[in-house]
Amino acid sequence: MLPDLLSASLRGLSFVAMAQAAGAMLFLAAFSATLDSSRRHIENMAWLATVAALILLPVQFSLEAARMTGSFAGLFDADLQRFALSTPGARVLALRIIGLLLVLAGIKNSFRAAMPIGVAGVLMVAASFALTGHTASHAERWLLGPLVALHVLIVSIWFGSLRPLVQIVQSETHSLAAQVVRKYSRIAGVLVPIILLAGLVIAARLLPDARSLWTVYGSILIGKVLAFAVLMALAVLNKRKLGPAIATEGGPARRTFQAAVMAEWGIIVVVLFATAFLTTFWSPRA
Repeated sequence: MLPDLLSASLRGLSFVAMAQAAGAMLFLAAFSATLDSSRRHIENMAWLATVAALILLPVQFSLEAARMTGSFAGLFDADLQRFALSTPGARVLALRIIGLLLVLAGIKNSFRAAMPIGVAGVLMVAASFALTGHTASHAERWLLGPLVALHVLIVSIWFGSLRPLVQIVQSETHSLAAQVVRKYSRIAGVLVPIILLAGLVIAARLLPDARSLWTVYGSILIGKVLAFAVLMALAVLNKRKLGPAIATEGGPARRTFQAAVMAEWGIIVVVLFATAFLTTFWSPRA
């Protein structure tokens, strides 16, 4: 049980780090040319998140052998570790590490020609989620795999852009900050609803029947939908009221916007951890 708990916790942390790294990389690809004093801060943020993910992923994977035995003694069993390296999970780990190294290259080489390298890394990380979990073994994986990858990619864009937005509002001029927030809100307004649509299709295909909504797995899914509703309310508030106010109201509007955005960030962190524990301990067909 303890190896499972530790593994789920590390998986949650890796989800947060990967989403932050991927989203910040894409944010830089979209907006870095217009940024001034905040660009270096965002690059450092993305770099730290990528390095954290590169550390967390192999550490979490090393616990697979311990999970097989139900004891941390499995960590030191060479045969079990070799077996773990022969599983699909090892290939997923390799794909994520390669993708994150590309993200790192895109961030560290801060010129426009390097951006496609980082974007390619983000796409590799998102695609890796189609190769693992319940959707990978489902009969309709041809449909569910791409939906999972798309779901993860848009979540990463949303989540990974929030801290950069806070940095921009804190560091840039009122007019530039308002301009970036306005452009980001237009992009997010198109992409974010796809998260819910893709998630609902995935859940409908994975759950055997409506009664499954009353299992632990179903309850967590319902909780994620409710969290999404709260997030959408905050996003609409930012887009329609708080974001436009940045250009005219100065300090108070900036602080209110930053607080609302960090509330979004915190809620998504909780959702990512819930997803990590959900995929570790429960199955949609259990």
